[in-house]
Amino acid sequence: MYNTEFYGFDIADKSQIQIFGGCQDLSNFSYGASGFENSWLHLGGGDGGNCIIDDTNSAYVYFTEWLTGRLYRSSDGGATYLSTGANPWRKSQVVLSPTNSNILYLGATGGIRIYSNIRVNWNYVLKSPPGIDNNRITALEIDKNNSNIIYTSSNGYANVIGHPNYINYVWKSTDNGGTWTSISHNFTNNPNDNPCRNGYVTDIEINPKNSNEIWVCFGRATNGIEKVFHSEDGGLTWNPLSFNYPAENIPALAIQYDEIGDLLYVATDVGIFFFDEINGWNQLGIGLPKKLITDIELNFKRRELWVSTLGRGIWVVELPDEHCYFSNQEDILYLHLHIGMMTKLYVQTFT
Repeated sequence: MYNTEFYGFDIADKSQIQIFGGCQDLSNFSYGASGFENSWLHLGGGDGGNCIIDDTNSAYVYFTEWLTGRLYRSSDGGATYLSTGANPWRKSQVVLSPTNSNILYLGATGGIRIYSNIRVNWNYVLKSPPGIDNNRITALEIDKNNSNIIYTSSNGYANVIGHPNYINYVWKSTDNGGTWTSISHNFTNNPNDNPCRNGYVTDIEINPKNSNEIWVCFGRATNGIEKVFHSEDGGLTWNPLSFNYPAENIPALAIQYDEIGDLLYVATDVGIFFFDEINGWNQLGIGLPKKLITDIELNFKRRELWVSTLGRGIWVVELPDEHCYFSNQEDILYLHLHIGMMTKLYVQTFT
């Protein structure tokens, strides 16, 4: 039985499978890197955290501890690694610049650390949204079209002049973190109905072909609060994507957009759901256990969607090779095949 509890993971965007993931109690695991292809490497330690593989050179892997947020660097896929020695505290967010993979952004307690030469040293500058103090960064995304545009979110009270105390905030910077604007008040007209009051952002996604199109998802099992929002004007206005969403009290934990299939995927406590304009939300993955999905990653070269679970390991499903719409659930046939620690799901579409 596959029962590994992954907090998060990453998969290299290449034809050969390479995975790195952080687990509850079991630290981090690496699969498929050079020197240990087709096998898992256990790095040891306690709780693993978020991680990222450098797609320009997949020997470089950056990962964190869940509790302390401490950042590690490996130049051989995880076989050996070094630590910053600093403790940013609590499940840090790790993102590489889309234009320069030697620049790493670490979203931690108190703000965002930008490492300008991460392969060589641990020197960084701290660029924090105003009033964030000791609050935690819960999501971090950099625009692939313009790396000066950054979206992030924080969990906890922030002293933002002129805005209601939402407890949780969403921020935007257009100058690489030099200045920040709170866009938290844009989700609803009524501050009492704003999801930032009773939930927090768990993930942010930007359309890689359109900087103005953004999605955010909210965690926390709260009734009456929409869980996924969509903006087409850079966060000035938002619309909830609620049609056929499984239940209003089910948190959305991660989100990914596939520009080839033009489908949006969201991770929840009860599995993966995808959104299209005709049918709204539909569940993905017949045979996928109804477990908490902690992370979603896309491999465009293999045309696969990968997910990590809290208790059933890592799963993968093949994706359509072109833009598609589904008229009903019977349009998709799922088969599955076990490989190693993972279960692989194959998808076949019918026209």
